[in-house]
Amino acid sequence: MTAIEVINRVDGQLHNVCPLEDKLEWLSQAEAMVTQLLARTGAPGKETAMTAQTQLSAPQPHDRLYSHYLEAQIHYASQEYLKYNNAMSLFQMAWMEYANALQRGSQRPGRRKFF
Repeated sequence: MTAIEVINRVDGQLHNVCPLEDKLEWLSQAEAMVTQLLARTGAPGKETAMTAQTQLSAPQPHDRLYSHYLEAQIHYASQEYLKYNNAMSLFQMAWMEYANALQRGSQRPGRRKFF
């Protein structure tokens, strides 16, 4: 999934006036967290500037963590703190599912890894 696909998905569900540059910066933050997690599992890291066409690292179905993180940042910027907390809770659950899937995949021989 690319950054612009995540942005379009979130913009379709959540009316906001945040500029594209801010959304790319927030996705860059989420991607940096994913890259650090992947580095802990031995996957090669990638460090590129976030653009609309950047291919994000987390595969389906775990790529929803990007949408939740972006939604949370939009709510925070809009000072909608209850919505921010809800979106961050969803992000945290998606993050833990992804981390657990990576852990399971890297510890069992013969299992397909997600990276």
